[in-house]
Amino acid sequence: MEKIDVKVVSEGVAIGKIRYYNDVKLNINRFEIEDVSTEIARFNNARIRAKEELKEIYKEAVNSVGKEMAEIFEVCQLILLDEEYVNKIKDKITTENVNSEYAIYLVSEEFSERLKNSDDIYLSDRATDIKDVSNRMIRILNERENYVDDHRGEIVIFDEVTPSEILRVSKSEGIITKVSSGMSHASIMSRNMGLVHVSGISSLEKFAGKIAIVDAYKGVLYIEPDEAILKYYSELGESEQEMIKDILSTSSGKTIKVMANVNSYEEAKIAKENYSDGIGLFRTEFIYMNSDKLPTEDEQYNIYRDVLELFDGKPVIIRTLDTGADKRINYLDYSGENNPALGLRGIRYSMNNKDILLTQIKAVYRASLYGDVRLMFPMITSVEEIGFIKNIISEVKKELDSENIEYNAVKLGIMIETPAAAMLSDVLAKEVNFFSIGTNDLTQYSLAVDRDNALVAEFYNPYHEGILRLIKLTIKNAHNENCEVSICGELAADINMTERLCEMGMDSLSVAPVMVQKIKKNIRKNE
Repeated sequence: MEKIDVKVVSEGVAIGKIRYYNDVKLNINRFEIEDVSTEIARFNNARIRAKEELKEIYKEAVNSVGKEMAEIFEVCQLILLDEEYVNKIKDKITTENVNSEYAIYLVSEEFSERLKNSDDIYLSDRATDIKDVSNRMIRILNERENYVDDHRGEIVIFDEVTPSEILRVSKSEGIITKVSSGMSHASIMSRNMGLVHVSGISSLEKFAGKIAIVDAYKGVLYIEPDEAILKYYSELGESEQEMIKDILSTSSGKTIKVMANVNSYEEAKIAKENYSDGIGLFRTEFIYMNSDKLPTEDEQYNIYRDVLELFDGKPVIIRTLDTGADKRINYLDYSGENNPALGLRGIRYSMNNKDILLTQIKAVYRASLYGDVRLMFPMITSVEEIGFIKNIISEVKKELDSENIEYNAVKLGIMIETPAAAMLSDVLAKEVNFFSIGTNDLTQYSLAVDRDNALVAEFYNPYHEGILRLIKLTIKNAHNENCEVSICGELAADINMTERLCEMGMDSLSVAPVMVQKIKKNIRKNE
């Protein structure tokens, strides 16, 4: 048995056979080209195809790790549009008469080194993004297909790992890298996915095929562990899994649900596999986005019923259509808006399109016979809006009664996403059964910062004391009216904030499906 100290990137315990990540070796040999214009066209084609691949990976990542983490792949797309990067590659091809693969490799190495040597930690940690993009183009030029494997039961080793590689080995037991910065996109992704990750080992290849245990709590790697060590960690892993299967209780006796944010039935299945205590946010706008027309009542009913049956009595919170701002649906009309973020979005859109809302609520009530379904409405800022919702629900019930269609009682909730809603939470809590605090929009609207605008990104701070005070106030006001409170958004997924949110008294967290286990383990650890 060999015991090696390692650097912890993402905590956990992994047991498996080591597999050296042997992706198709890329051909980056230098050779002279016959025609520059043909070679430039070849490079441009690879760049276009790489961008299309990254768009598809972005969609996949939204489903598996959530929109925030998926934005990493939008950053990679921007690299392909960077004029300095693209023009340097073209200049290299033109002035040195070399093939695209070699030009991409040289320029990418230059850019990566420049980033690694930057005094700005954020920039230095973006070097692997350049590698991700360059490898993708070179693979396309080599006419190689994407390498796909399952990696279950394996601990995968890399020299240096990229974000897209993290996605491709997400079902592995864990990963080991020679080098890794704690703030690289790949490292952030492995933590957010709850993937065990350690680094700081040279000569990894010699361990390929051997059984290993990674203790990413203590920072230890065991190669070919003896029976006693193997037994200890196997039992530890089983014990950890048993502890997180059910709803957790804190040392004070308060129960904390850890639920999942999902966009589809497929994501709901991932949430269940990760021992989610329910669905804390079903983003139904994706049902609309994935269709070329408004989904019918029956189509929606079938989806909601399937998710409810999957969760077998656990709560499933369905948020009504939240469109507008950055969530636009091709066949809906958004004309005449100069500032969409402050325009017709969330409940405001539904109030202007009553028939769409009525159809959706009717589908939810029909599905209520199959489980604990709850309705949640976005961007609520007033009691009058809740009154509008209750009138629609009354209409739906009358229709169902007239059609002799049975339904169960459905709990009503709203999202707290604006300072106005937070300050009015004592009044709003009297009208509903639960709140979900959307920390991303609450931060954006409280700090007057567009979170998608790179020019003001440094001012977007969900940890701002003003935001935390609004959250605490909302929880206090809600509990005074026996109204439950869930936290979703960036803060909910931050394990460093879990303890403070528990202290504030929140009742549940709602995070990406792959984060559920990690958050549950963190709550257990802090008891």
